[in-house]
Amino acid sequence: MPTDRDDDRDDRPPPGRRSDDSDRPPPSGNGMAAAALILGLMSLFFGPLAGVLAVILGLVAVRKPTGKGMAVAGLITGGLFTGAWVCGSFFAVGLVRESAARRQTSNNFKQLALAAHNYESAYGVMPAAFVRRPNESPWQPVNTPDLSDRLGWRVNLLPYLEYENVYRQFDTGKPWDAPQNRPLADVVVLPYADTDARTDPSTRVRCFLDNGAMFDSRGTVRMVDVTDGTSNTILYVEGGDKVTWTRFQEYKFDPNGQLPALGKPDKPTFWVAMGDGSVRSVRKSVNPATLKAAITRNGGEVTPPLD
Repeated sequence: MPTDRDDDRDDRPPPGRRSDDSDRPPPSGNGMAAAALILGLMSLFFGPLAGVLAVILGLVAVRKPTGKGMAVAGLITGGLFTGAWVCGSFFAVGLVRESAARRQTSNNFKQLALAAHNYESAYGVMPAAFVRRPNESPWQPVNTPDLSDRLGWRVNLLPYLEYENVYRQFDTGKPWDAPQNRPLADVVVLPYADTDARTDPSTRVRCFLDNGAMFDSRGTVRMVDVTDGTSNTILYVEGGDKVTWTRFQEYKFDPNGQLPALGKPDKPTFWVAMGDGSVRSVRKSVNPATLKAAITRNGGEVTPPLD
């Protein structure tokens, strides 16, 4: 006959088995963690989308009881490779923009050199450093002592840059800041504008004046006067500061003095257009003697290469 002790024995779990929670199945693996790790590794080759998915899955998987190591690894690899892709993309965009700006600046200087040659073909002389007034001959020297109020050579080139409609609005007998002329200084002429400031009407395109340079503040220069060779002589240069594009405001050349700052302050080079129409990018570290030899049109120097 069963006793109370026997009943108690029947309620006990069989030997070798644990009670209660031991009957539950063991935790399953963490598939999200594995997927996060795989996607994180794949993001190195397939781009930031895989990396973003790896980060999302890793954040979810890291809260589960298993697979935390894989989840963290997926988070890290996905985040690192996504960041690398984003940084690389910004760097590539910067390179593309820089390359495009260089091409545009080079094209602008070529366009200006071609315009000067077309002017020379039409008049027999290079454009003067300033706009001659109606009573002044384009071929004869101008003996007026003060030229600071004159319109600059850039106005002379307008008809050869497809800006003849702007040129016709100038009163060439009046100063650059006369009531009719001053508003035209706010017109953006693209070949003169900076590639990184296309809405700014001021310009860096300058020339050197006097003492054998391509431009003479009193007279005019013909191509046959460039005895050093047009390919060895600077026509236009990229200045270090901006000036009003309509104004006569150029670099007075001093063979024995210091050269002005050239090119944009944050760039290691500056642009020049040579007398033959070629365009060069010149390092700011160029030997000053070499640069001075390239500025003069008839100095007789043997000019080393600028670039």
